[in-house]
Amino acid sequence: MKAIKNEFENGTTYIGASAGALIAGKDIKLAADFDKNDVKLKEDEMEEIFKYYDTHAHYGEFGLGCNKKYRRFYEDTNQLLENARKAGVVKIVNVAIGIDSNEGILSVLENAGEIPEIRFAFGEHPNSVGTEADCGLDAQKDALIEKFLEHEKACAVKTGLDLYKGKDNQFRQRERFLTRIQQSIKHGLPLVLHVRDAGMEAINLLKEVSDGKLYEGVVHCFTDTPDLAHAYAALGFSIGIGGKVTYPENKMVIQTVKEIPLEKIVLETDAPFISLYRKSGRGESADIPQIAKRIAELKNLELEKVANQTYQNAEKIFG
Repeated sequence: MKAIKNEFENGTTYIGASAGALIAGKDIKLAADFDKNDVKLKEDEMEEIFKYYDTHAHYGEFGLGCNKKYRRFYEDTNQLLENARKAGVVKIVNVAIGIDSNEGILSVLENAGEIPEIRFAFGEHPNSVGTEADCGLDAQKDALIEKFLEHEKACAVKTGLDLYKGKDNQFRQRERFLTRIQQSIKHGLPLVLHVRDAGMEAINLLKEVSDGKLYEGVVHCFTDTPDLAHAYAALGFSIGIGGKVTYPENKMVIQTVKEIPLEKIVLETDAPFISLYRKSGRGESADIPQIAKRIAELKNLELEKVANQTYQNAEKIFG
């Protein structure tokens, strides 16, 4: 969907509110309310605005408040959401990290307007599951996540396997992974998978419990081989492509984007953790158009095609 230009009585061209209304699909202005005092843009400076879906970000009080960088990210929520809105990002999946963050990520609703619409993936990151010594708290944690999965804006269950730092708690991770899969089945919700250095382990577990049925969900921040991407896709998953695709040295991500069908790709930022190539600091949802542009370049497609198809892919999974 191309940018729409408003012509005011003085004949000056602006990127205006009607573009936002069309992008949002409702009578709400996506961009700021433009008037005669807005910055003038020449015809050749007009940028196309499309509708985008950030399928993985971390807004709200998500348990990293002791870190000044992430505390600032939380404090800047209003501005970050406004940046996303102006960039055409109309929906965001806000994803839990540790158990405590399942409540914390809801705090973003205090700042959010109707656009972008915020939906939630509740659960836990595999690195937060602890060791066997923590199993006594499992019933309490599971009940807590059950409660959040009943939330009207719940759209997915977060889980995964991460053996990057070693395999000391791999059996613990496996156990929690299977529990979250069962919760996703119970609630009829897709999975958001964090998988690192455990691709085949995750695929084998998913096959064990699938009963031959296809999954719905996303393997987020995918950085593994194209073969693994195809294996996940064969199970029903889409592949989350984020800022790492903009880094020339990430050859496997680039090759994966070239190989897998666009119908199996969704966009994400993993904000604030991953920034774009040559962009210092944190990532944010407003980076999504740049990720889409890079995918369009790699697949030799029009940006509009990438924007529209990835939005449709995400909406089919998360609503």
